[in-house]
Amino acid sequence: MLDSLSESNRHLDNKASFILALAGVAIGAVVQIEAKTCLIAFFQVLAVLGATATGIAALIALTVRRFHTAPDLKGLEKYHDKDVAETRKNLYSGMRLAIEHNEEHVLPGKRLALKWSFHFAFATLILFSVLGILKAGSYQEHKFMGTEPSKDLKDSEEEAPKPPPQDSKTVKPNNPLPVDPDLKKEIWNSIPKEDKKKGDTPKE
Repeated sequence: MLDSLSESNRHLDNKASFILALAGVAIGAVVQIEAKTCLIAFFQVLAVLGATATGIAALIALTVRRFHTAPDLKGLEKYHDKDVAETRKNLYSGMRLAIEHNEEHVLPGKRLALKWSFHFAFATLILFSVLGILKAGSYQEHKFMGTEPSKDLKDSEEEAPKPPPQDSKTVKPNNPLPVDPDLKKEIWNSIPKEDKKKGDTPKE
């Protein structure tokens, strides 16, 4: 009976340790979520509280009561020189007291604390689902607002000052540049007479 109770106590401690670690991971994950709206921040606070309550309940399950074992090796020293029947009687009595203590005080308290930790963990899971839905909706809304410029942005673009118009002479690529008159005459005089046509005049 004592070995069976010890095995049950070990399973409960393993479950409590797992839930405690899971609560720590949940708190870290909730804190990393960016609260873009007041509603997301509200559910984020609730999720942190739920994960914290889960961890506290699991911690209570680990430390609620100390599991008693038997026989107590230190207590056996005084029976070293005593009668075997008396020693057996005291050994059985110590084991019976340990079984009664574990059945009445230790295991029920652990089971109750683990029950509450499961409830808090389930509530935290629901809050996580709500946070995921709100975050996805906020992302879609932000994406939609990003693809369609707002009216204020359009007005600001329309009211932005336009650059001053440039001179047409500087825009046209074929616009002739001013030439020095003396250079123009010098180029004209260097052309052979046979290449000059009647009526031609020096051109820029």
